[in-house]
Amino acid sequence: MVLFARSVQGKEDSYWQTLYNHLESVSALAKKFSEPFNAGALGEICGLLHDLGKASPEFQMGVLRKGKRGVDHSTCGAQWAENNFPVGLGRIIGYAVAGHHTGLLDGDHGAMNDGSYRARLEKKIDSLEPADIPISNPKEVFIDKSSLSVSSGFQMSMLIRMLFSALVDADRLDAEAFTCPEHSILRSKWPGLSVLKNRLSNYLEDLTNGASNTLVNEKRREVLDDCTTAAEHPPGLFSLTVPTGGGKTLSSLAFALNHAVRNRMQRVIYVIPYTSIIEQNAAVFRKVLGAESVLEHHTGFLPPKDTATDETNIWEFAVENWDAPLIVTTNVQFFETLFSARAGKCRKLHNIANSVVILDEAQMLPSKLLRPSLEALKELARRYLTTIVLCTATQPAVQKSDEFTGGLEDVREIARDPRGLQIALERVTVEQIGKRTDREIADRMGRCDQVLTITNSRRQSRKIFELLTEEKEAFHLSGLMYPAHRTRQIERIRERLDKKKACRVVSTQLVEAGVDLDFPVVFRALSGLDSLAQAAGRCNREGKLRKGRFYIFESEYRSFDSFLARCADTGREVLGSHGDDPMSLDAVKEYFQLLFWKMGEKLDHHLILKKFNAGLMRGFFPFREIESVYRLIEQSQFALIIPAPENEHLIEALKDDPYNIRYIRGIQQYSVPVFDSQKQALCEVVEYLDPENERFPLLTNSDLYSDSFGLNLDDTTFRNPESNVC
Repeated sequence: MVLFARSVQGKEDSYWQTLYNHLESVSALAKKFSEPFNAGALGEICGLLHDLGKASPEFQMGVLRKGKRGVDHSTCGAQWAENNFPVGLGRIIGYAVAGHHTGLLDGDHGAMNDGSYRARLEKKIDSLEPADIPISNPKEVFIDKSSLSVSSGFQMSMLIRMLFSALVDADRLDAEAFTCPEHSILRSKWPGLSVLKNRLSNYLEDLTNGASNTLVNEKRREVLDDCTTAAEHPPGLFSLTVPTGGGKTLSSLAFALNHAVRNRMQRVIYVIPYTSIIEQNAAVFRKVLGAESVLEHHTGFLPPKDTATDETNIWEFAVENWDAPLIVTTNVQFFETLFSARAGKCRKLHNIANSVVILDEAQMLPSKLLRPSLEALKELARRYLTTIVLCTATQPAVQKSDEFTGGLEDVREIARDPRGLQIALERVTVEQIGKRTDREIADRMGRCDQVLTITNSRRQSRKIFELLTEEKEAFHLSGLMYPAHRTRQIERIRERLDKKKACRVVSTQLVEAGVDLDFPVVFRALSGLDSLAQAAGRCNREGKLRKGRFYIFESEYRSFDSFLARCADTGREVLGSHGDDPMSLDAVKEYFQLLFWKMGEKLDHHLILKKFNAGLMRGFFPFREIESVYRLIEQSQFALIIPAPENEHLIEALKDDPYNIRYIRGIQQYSVPVFDSQKQALCEVVEYLDPENERFPLLTNSDLYSDSFGLNLDDTTFRNPESNVC
């Protein structure tokens, strides 16, 4: 009897895919995907066993010929691996096989339920005939012992997750090749890394030759030279410590592309904390390397309207597994993938192996998740041929020391003289002006033609802005503005700055990272030194003045967020001992050391490492439990759509077609993130564009959104007086 893996609707079984061909194809792909981390044989076995249950009569007759649903075909291969391979090896393979559709399972919660791996192992399934087993003698399978040399539960869990990723991607690619071969062809249409390296080299050569002979440009050339020189080193852990304005974006990309080509690595992954920076950097990369060369992956990205259908599909396919030469993505996408249990999200994980990962603004590593995050980075560098670059002006002091035993080891600094760079590119005079009221800050801003004030809270930003309302040249920036609105506001600010017109701006912290604004005067509410340094980077950014003026003041409010309050307290402590040079590398290092020391065990707030290590002896790991707590954004949020004249067509389109990916991504440019806890308060002023599934909430009271402030949730019943007039 011929066994089949999948049928073709309306076709006789001679057109169906045989089970043997499917297992062989998936096995070959999973082997290829696992070879960068010396686990090719393990990937091969996972591929051969993953659909073993499809050999059962229940699947062959019930599913393929009668359309029956819900037949378990993954447990069989997991049980076979457990029963035929040595303890530990069978567990590693079994986890990947058992979860290749539903996701990695928690090991053992003590309850007999289908949600645990233990329950799967004890589940009664049909036995297989010897002819159905694709591996005749498990003892003859050669396994590279280096792939199994794990010393902690975390290391074993990472190996399981990597194999799981390779298997899921291989399985889905083979299914796609059989059902939609035209999609498989499109996946290969990306330029190679060597092509991108040459394009960047040519662009940087023209840029350098055309740049004026200033001190800033001289130091930018020095940084670029350091990056291209360091690219010759073997893979591992690196840091790039360059002050704001030192040209680290393109220089770090030059390091990555040269390093990847030299070491025959697969891709470059540029990881950025905020979507505003991603959009800015990705636009630069597309300009330099070509629009077809950059995979931008975050919730707000939408391929251009005039993009050809094939190119749009290439982007949509590559987002699934990151099979592209250059990916620009968020901290959330990158780090949560490293701890995910879901098949769809983990699918791209194996493509992080044998790649260069640039962590831009590395000081934004999640503090409550710092220890497990660092452990993941160490493991990627140690066992998965991944080069990690911590790229920032304020290195977060995460290297191993007597006080910080879980830190990174053997981190090589790319810049030859970070201290000299900092001194040479110092463009501001720092002055601490003590505690100031909102009125005092507003008055001081009013005496400056061009000035920026950054606060720690939306409430204070709004209050100071309201005190400036008599000034027509005043602007406000907030995360409660939808992205398209915020972009327009920033462009208006840039235009006024360029034309030397009066421009007074009050903003929350969103302006600090990646928003290229250049003010002669900046006020910053006391916060962590990393935030202060970022704020100082908006002052005299291009070095057009001999020195800009940067003022640090203490707010009359204390942050409700305990971590932000701790950052401010630590910042105050360090400023007290480094008053002569509060932005120095020594001050920043001391700041992070103190901050981490104060947090102690809270650097692994959810005890993730402890829980993984506890499972090593029995091989039962809490994959789903860990996924549920490893969240860079702790409070759940939903995207509230703000109606505007320019998005009326998108709103109507979503009503008619609420699953169209283009409409979904397009409307995100007009959405504001709102915490779930506020959903009830908004119920009277929200309607759903997809009411059946309560998707795409639309604000129906336009008076709650203003051009000055964005969304106002202080009083959700507010109406402007003219709105009440019939």
